[in-house]
Amino acid sequence: MQVLIAYPFKSEIHDRHQLIYSPELVQDELSLRVAIRQHRPHVIIVGNNSVVILIAYPFKSEIRDRHQLIYSPELVQDELSLRVAIRQHRPHVIIVGNNSVVSETLELWRTIMGDDIKLTLIRRGSSLSRIHVDRARQLNINVLNTLSVNSRFVAEYMIENLHLPNDGTCSTIGIIGSGAIGSRIAYRLCRAKHKVYVYSPSLINPDESVQSKIRKRKGIDISDINISMTAEQAVTNATHVVLAIDADRVKNVKEQLSKEFFQIIPNGARLVSVTEFCVFAQGTLDILIERVRQGQISALLDSPAFDISIIKDPPTQLETVSAAMKVPGCGEAMDQAALVVLANVVLEQSFKSPLPFFIDSSRKNEEITVIGAGIMGLVTAFFLSGSGYKVTIIDEHNRPNPQNEFNQLEISCRGTTLDGCDARHASITETIPHAVFYRIDSLRKYPLDHGGWKIIPDQYHNRERVWIERFSELAGYPELVVNLFNQFVSNINRCGIELWERIFQLYPELVQHTIKNRRIIRVCSSLTSLNVVSTFQKKYHKNDDNLQILSHSQVLEKIPGLILQDGDAGGIEVPGFTVNHLKLCQNMIEFLENNPNVKFKWSTQVRSIDDISSSKIILASSLNTLDSPLLDNVSLAVQGPKKSQSENNPNVKFKWSTQVRSIDDISSSKIILASSLNTLDSPLLDNVSLAVQGVLGCWIKIPNVHSIKNGFKIAEKEPIGVINVTPSYDEQHLYVTGAFAFCGHRGIVQSPHLIQLIELFRSTIRCYLRDEMEASESEILPTRFCIRPMTPDGMPVIAQLSPENKKQQVYFVGGTNAGGFVESPVLATILLDLIQGSTSNTNLCHVYRSLRIDRNTLLFN
Repeated sequence: MQVLIAYPFKSEIHDRHQLIYSPELVQDELSLRVAIRQHRPHVIIVGNNSVVILIAYPFKSEIRDRHQLIYSPELVQDELSLRVAIRQHRPHVIIVGNNSVVSETLELWRTIMGDDIKLTLIRRGSSLSRIHVDRARQLNINVLNTLSVNSRFVAEYMIENLHLPNDGTCSTIGIIGSGAIGSRIAYRLCRAKHKVYVYSPSLINPDESVQSKIRKRKGIDISDINISMTAEQAVTNATHVVLAIDADRVKNVKEQLSKEFFQIIPNGARLVSVTEFCVFAQGTLDILIERVRQGQISALLDSPAFDISIIKDPPTQLETVSAAMKVPGCGEAMDQAALVVLANVVLEQSFKSPLPFFIDSSRKNEEITVIGAGIMGLVTAFFLSGSGYKVTIIDEHNRPNPQNEFNQLEISCRGTTLDGCDARHASITETIPHAVFYRIDSLRKYPLDHGGWKIIPDQYHNRERVWIERFSELAGYPELVVNLFNQFVSNINRCGIELWERIFQLYPELVQHTIKNRRIIRVCSSLTSLNVVSTFQKKYHKNDDNLQILSHSQVLEKIPGLILQDGDAGGIEVPGFTVNHLKLCQNMIEFLENNPNVKFKWSTQVRSIDDISSSKIILASSLNTLDSPLLDNVSLAVQGPKKSQSENNPNVKFKWSTQVRSIDDISSSKIILASSLNTLDSPLLDNVSLAVQGVLGCWIKIPNVHSIKNGFKIAEKEPIGVINVTPSYDEQHLYVTGAFAFCGHRGIVQSPHLIQLIELFRSTIRCYLRDEMEASESEILPTRFCIRPMTPDGMPVIAQLSPENKKQQVYFVGGTNAGGFVESPVLATILLDLIQGSTSNTNLCHVYRSLRIDRNTLLFN
């Protein structure tokens, strides 16, 4: 009798006869399934094979999905009870607020869980002063925080409480601390024409070039912001004083604020502090309080409750509160940040491929409808059918036929799969969120006006405006987007690449005639660009990713015919692959058509989701105009019928030019809307159409004059952005893509600004591929477009929607920008887990929680 032990034994197993000991399966049920197939055990002994999460502080926002979560907000100020909860629940991850977590608590946690289990402590906030970080490191407990996410809100709060004159009078501001909060305040008040003096140890480097780089990184490289050499110098003539010091950076007594500092602040000054009291030297707090008592200065001390409680008999003039974190929106943003950090931990530690698929016989009669046959819909159908479900795929378009290319001059709106070029790149940093600081005004400027994305000549309508405002807002919020979302999306991309590689390994017929490049070169036209790009790439890659810096000559050797004017230009080679995307989709369609559990319905119009009788329905079309109470009549434009060789396959059924009046006519129990971009007028999908809007991109197919074999990217100025160049599989042509132009849900916007964008796109390509562009003019290959879906926060969306009739389960899933391809297998894996009720302990529910449509950064009200 074979016995499989699927968790780590605390004691040694002395006799392993007829025992299979696989402790690594404790947090990996997918691998457990593979082990069951391999070993065929009669008995399985398991531990707790799911990641248990303990949230030990009160969430500001509602936690809508608490699967595998223990929510105990009362533990925030009670470390003894926290230890009891650790004994009781044995969590793998603990999320804390301003909790105290001392060495005794950390030692207890590690002892209870054992040495082999990965443990993570997440601090919702920046300061780690109440966590014994050194002891956690010794115990191999990972400590993470949501660094500076609160800075935007706290900076606004501090400026408001400075009580600056509103008559245009110029004040003198002394700011101690140049972290995210201090830098934001310095920038804002400098722009408001106040005199600003900043002191921070990081800014007093004697090397001016180093200091300049630091100031630029902090966003305060403005000549009107004065750098003081000491804290006392910064406040000597101040009318207002800001204390925004990161307590974690104060390592010894010499770095604390001195008595002299508080004595030198001028009479009549206003002081606002969000600094923890541990930053104040002994006795300094008494000096501050006494000066307030005597009316020499006014002060607001905003600090955690444990700090405020030590002030005995405060003067009535002294404002002591713990309110900075309670500013509207701050708590919600920090909660989302904590959940994103959690999702990252799960992706890095426990995400595993669902391949080979595990087929549960109980699913064989359950039908699911996928609406849309783009890459997201095809991959979703592939995962569902491989897991034993019966799948019907409905699409408004004709079956793709690579032998009969559509009219090259035709303008259509069939999404990025059908209207995009036959090329995709899959890399770790593919479609990193686009809301970055230099794009804060991009959607309000035209292409020739400092690289804007605006091509719509008239005013934006309300639904476009709220998306644009959120994008601009997030562009000014790098602490959230750059510090957290970028890492999360890069991890999704990494998992996506690993899943695609696994798919190609198990199903080689899908990759036939599609892939030639297994590395991607990022070309930089100058040494400055190379330094910026290489620093960025190193941030998101691991040591074993084998990044390679390429010199000018090495780049030209790999990419013959490429023009690089600057002798210092170069490149960096990164892991990933390029793929001929349309051929891959064609292979996937043919593979699915040969599955008796999959049906395609091409050129089929869906009038209403009420016509689909599946209990699960998936919308996977890129551009829809559906109309219903559920989708407010989601209507899909019908193209003419088109026969294909697949009609002769007895396992495939087609309905050509058919109208489906409502989802009640479709017998599936679930409907999945796997569409990335919708023009839907529906209460049910109202938030989806707000969250996902269209950004136009350009592409062109040109002759491969120099027989370039390697796919590469070129970092360019806005609005061109990054240019992707991919050889066709036969290497006769190059597909070149690039440019950004916001079009909302309008489709292709014909305007003079679009013509300007096209001319800029072509002239930019000519700078690098002159011979290819000259050869293309003789072939008359026009510039074409595709409309790429994008969310303002740059992350994909998964939503479980609630129809009024409750008969069916409706889901939405969509990727963003070109990331739809690389992300699609990850999203399909999460969706499959969600459909199965997250009963498989795959821990994907923690990733899903950060991708929900109702996440904080996609709430527009």
